[in-house]
Amino acid sequence: MTSVPALDRTIVLLRGDLFPALDSDLLARELSAGHVLLGADSANVTSPAAQTALVTAFLAIAQCGLKIHLDVPNVPIAGWQPPLRGSRLRDALVDLASDLITPASLGPAPAGTLQVLLGDSPPPGAGAVLRVGGGPWRGELRLGRDAEVEFFAGVEPFGAVIAGIAAAAEVVRVHTRGIRDRYGLDVAGVFDLNGPHEVQLDLPPLSLPAILDVGALDFISAGAISNACLFVLLRLPGLAGAVRVFDADSGEETNLNRYALLRRSQLNRPKVEILAGYGRPGLDIEPRELRVEAGTATAVGSLAPRVVCGVDDIPSRWLVQTMDPQWLCVGGTSHFTTLVSEHMPGMPCAGCLHPEDDLDAPIELPTISFTSLLAGALQAHRLLAHVTGAAPADPVLGASFNLRAPYSLEEIGLAARRDCPVGCEPSVVLRGRNPMASFA
Repeated sequence: MTSVPALDRTIVLLRGDLFPALDSDLLARELSAGHVLLGADSANVTSPAAQTALVTAFLAIAQCGLKIHLDVPNVPIAGWQPPLRGSRLRDALVDLASDLITPASLGPAPAGTLQVLLGDSPPPGAGAVLRVGGGPWRGELRLGRDAEVEFFAGVEPFGAVIAGIAAAAEVVRVHTRGIRDRYGLDVAGVFDLNGPHEVQLDLPPLSLPAILDVGALDFISAGAISNACLFVLLRLPGLAGAVRVFDADSGEETNLNRYALLRRSQLNRPKVEILAGYGRPGLDIEPRELRVEAGTATAVGSLAPRVVCGVDDIPSRWLVQTMDPQWLCVGGTSHFTTLVSEHMPGMPCAGCLHPEDDLDAPIELPTISFTSLLAGALQAHRLLAHVTGAAPADPVLGASFNLRAPYSLEEIGLAARRDCPVGCEPSVVLRGRNPMASFA
């Protein structure tokens, strides 16, 4: 574990994928020594969506351990902005930073600090500028003091969250480029550190009613992806439903690098109780301090018709699939990538997509804030698409550190497999409707 335990999983990722020659403690110090200026003027931070973009970027950058300098007005908080507390935006951001990894600063940033600015907010410093903007379903990031982006308006959180994710990813790109250059390292493979890069990313638009009732909904795991999914959903003011969250673990310091709704002051509390605390009238969140696995199936009982699964353990995904939810959305992350899929009766199932247990998976999974946020945002989008009557979509592989690429959200095929460990109907058909037939 590093000398900054909250950054441990991020360091595992950076060492494994970018800097294997660097010591863990050195990388932790490098991250903690980084500076970013996050700014907005009053005109650009009025709407709930604009504040969502700001909070997302702030949270994802802060969870990487970098020092944030805030140049943000202390306007009233617009809409629901968990995990913020209080009623004023700047005060709440400062409070949140002091409850994560590194306190934020209201003082001037060092000369040349990278600036992440909302909309056309004027740059307070001389450093390079990343401008954040977009619409209800589009997030965009443009480079330069004079770059133009669309202002965020309204309440829809999806484009705003995508834009905040892109901003965090490009900030990390710039900072890791500095590490590479300072130590004269080569970074091979697909990781381009010669940014920052512009990003425009669109999700399929949805027609959302003012009151959106998701009905009975179960979350399997209260981990990073479920945190991220709820981080998005809670920003919809008309969201209603009866939610249950299943998990048996408590918050740990190493979770602070990626859990969107976890604060340091909540460590050692059951994760399900932390998430249940974000319930509100019309949206009940029931904590179920129970791990869904073979030995607890009787205690769990029947699952809700809709299930969102963010558990890392692949056999647990198979088990959930065998419990016959009417709609199951599975989200997972690996290094800088995400994979999100949905499954309904008669479709190839989660076992067809994940047919083998990853017995060699490391105990300390390599993770970073913006990858988990992307997975949860895609799950939230799939859930609302299903609730509003959209047909199931193909699984999507997301490249969180390469959002500028045409394939940053790439649909992949999902076909039934003869060796499906769940034994779903399409796989049985492939085997000639004989469950005992050879998988050969």
